[in-house]
Amino acid sequence: MTATNLIYEPAGRATDAPLCKCGCSNPVKMNRDGKFNIYIHAHNAKGKPKSPEHRLKLSQAHKGKPGPWQGKTMPIEARQKMSLAAKCRTVSPEHRSKISLALKGRPHTWDSSHPQSIETRMKQRLAHLGSKGSGWKGGVSPANEIIRQSLDFRLWRIAVFRRDHFTCQQCGAKRQNGQRFILHAHHIKPFATFTELRFCVDNGIALCESCHIKIHKVTKEPQS
Repeated sequence: MTATNLIYEPAGRATDAPLCKCGCSNPVKMNRDGKFNIYIHAHNAKGKPKSPEHRLKLSQAHKGKPGPWQGKTMPIEARQKMSLAAKCRTVSPEHRSKISLALKGRPHTWDSSHPQSIETRMKQRLAHLGSKGSGWKGGVSPANEIIRQSLDFRLWRIAVFRRDHFTCQQCGAKRQNGQRFILHAHHIKPFATFTELRFCVDNGIALCESCHIKIHKVTKEPQS
């Protein structure tokens, strides 16, 4: 059959076009020469891992080029269709069981029962530290704030809380029945004066918010 006898659909595929050789059961398109393609675009690479050289070539070819949706907005009708299709989509019990079997034994780093290791957290911190971070403003944060937001300070704080069983060592208050309870890690020897003891667990004590304020009112020192 010649190309002139074919009836075309709006999508650009011929109604009697041959099927893709990959086995997806979808018809192929006709090229500019009036011949049918053997595969649908990218279907000839299905199930074949790309070599590092191929990945590098693809990466270099797309560098500096805008993405397909850059500067464009998806029409409201298309969004509504996608939303409706997602709402009506159901997962069969067989599919759910396959997903469950595939995920069994895999660690979930975002789950509290599988926390990330200290080494992983340090790597993530260094990868976004300083000028590498998206919120970098040229180093305007004071040194005191940088230390208090650091991973070392947070680990010190958690260690103090665990040692004191998350209980205020002044009044004995602790969280009960889901009530709001704020616990602070207080430096026994001042944070500003004894710089070498800032991350020493023995120099920390767990205090509730009210007891922490009372102590600093007596000592006339900045809250730490």
